[in-house]
Amino acid sequence: MEEKREKEFITKEVEKRRTRIGSSPLNILKLEVGREVWNSSKLPRLYGEVIGHPQTSDELRRSTEAKLLRQRHNLLTATPASGSTAQEKKSLQAEVEELVNGFVLLKIPDSLAWNAYIERCNYERLEDYPTSTLQQYLQLLPNENLCSMIKAFLLFHGQPLTEDEEDSDSEKQVKQEEEEEDPFALALEGFSQNQNSIFAHRTMAEFYLNEEDWDQARKVAESGLILIRQSEKDYGGPLPLAQKAFNICIATALVYLFPPKHHLRAAGLLDDVLSVDPDN
Repeated sequence: MEEKREKEFITKEVEKRRTRIGSSPLNILKLEVGREVWNSSKLPRLYGEVIGHPQTSDELRRSTEAKLLRQRHNLLTATPASGSTAQEKKSLQAEVEELVNGFVLLKIPDSLAWNAYIERCNYERLEDYPTSTLQQYLQLLPNENLCSMIKAFLLFHGQPLTEDEEDSDSEKQVKQEEEEEDPFALALEGFSQNQNSIFAHRTMAEFYLNEEDWDQARKVAESGLILIRQSEKDYGGPLPLAQKAFNICIATALVYLFPPKHHLRAAGLLDDVLSVDPDN
């Protein structure tokens, strides 16, 4: 009942404010109204009571935890990271991160939690991504768009697609067929469905570098940097190593792309990398 009331209020309030002179763009307006509602919402307390009740079934507890994650995630992404709300943003980030980590640790198949976990991984090298977590993602969320990019990543790095060692003959046959797929073709096919994924852009940029397609590598990495800036705005925390990886990719591509035309820009990017990590 409370969920329905909040949703209806947000819809009506957005429509009302849209007619005002000088109103914010629709996407900003939705966040502004949403934040006002989510910030004073009774739902987190109600969800907490359900989750903590000793007679709550596991199924109801899991579904309620998923609702709580979405409520707090919505508020987090709607809260500005600077000014008077900076500390609130930091607290929400820690709260959402704890919820996300709990879903992943307990291997609960929730798409928001797992996607947030993978997208916020801050590694300089792609091969540092936790293989077991990616394998678990494929098993728990086999219909998610990101699966194609994860499969391409694992196959490219010579990793199995699952953690399971004991499978039926039919399962072994399916796995063998999947593992014989061309990782690059798989990535190309899946990339169009993952235009908002940092992980997908990192994977695709690495493939293009490996293929020596310097222009495409540069373009994908530049798009990846835009996604990182948006993620930092949404979550309130930086991803310096992921950003560094994209900068290295762009600089590498520029060195080979119509030299020496782009050497000055490449040198600037490498200077930025060295300022963060002098030993690189």
